[in-house]
Amino acid sequence: MNDSIEFTPKEKFQISLYEDPDGLFRRAIGRLVWWLAPSLGLVAYSFYCGEISFGVLGYGLLVFRSVYQISKLKAGLLRTAAIFRKYEAQLQRKQDAA
Repeated sequence: MNDSIEFTPKEKFQISLYEDPDGLFRRAIGRLVWWLAPSLGLVAYSFYCGEISFGVLGYGLLVFRSVYQISKLKAGLLRTAAIFRKYEAQLQRKQDAA
């Protein structure tokens, strides 16, 4: 039973992200810009050269990123719920031991 309430490496990593909120924010903005800049560049180039395929590709990048982000959000929420369950189980175990 003790093994089931120990945090996994992914859960430990997620917990560590909240120790430095500014760093987490900077990484999130960096990832956003990494996807947004090429997408906007492709759309702008589409308007410049009149070729719609570049605009579709730029829009496709944003759609792909959104779908990917939603899937990661779901996994993160499930992991956060597991962290809370394990933390509560650890607190309960400590209270029972006292």
